Amino acid sequence: MNGKMKLLLTFVVLAYACSSCGLILSAGRKRVAVIDAPSDLKITDLRTGEPLEIKMKITRGDSYVGANRTTNIAYKTPSINISKVQKGDLIEIESQGVKKTVSFGTKPNIGILAIETVFTLGTFTIIDLILGTNKSFKPPHIDVPAVLAGKPQRSEKEINQYIRENSH
Repeated sequence: MNGKMKLLLTFVVLAYACSSCGLILSAGRKRVAVIDAPSDLKITDLRTGEPLEIKMKITRGDSYVGANRTTNIAYKTPSINISKVQKGDLIEIESQGVKKTVSFGTKPNIGILAIETVFTLGTFTIIDLILGTNKSFKPPHIDVPAVLAGKPQRSEKEINQYIRENSH
């Protein structure tokens, strides 16, 4: 085998081994944006009882294609990582003595599963379906002021607009 064939074979093997599989890419954790978090906010994972650390992370991005260039914009917001996407009461938030439980729904990532099925011939798709790593949280954010006040959270569209306007 010549050098070019070895390089191509190595690339194909790496592309197959690393093409998706939600467990490998996400380490089983999903990012949730924490919107308008006060400085004293404490977040606890109800399944483990452990506190969750709030970090500045990229929560969304936009691309604008022009005649001669493409502009990519990444928006950073305070976020937490929650392991294993599942429905129900997952976390508790606390600020200024007020404690509230936050519930999440889930939604399957059909587009990712379809692409993954093509590139991995269904192998990693089966793994993701069994382990549940093909899902994401719905909503993918916590609207802290609304939750603490006992009101409905803003819609995903409203939150995305807010992130675009107020991201760091």
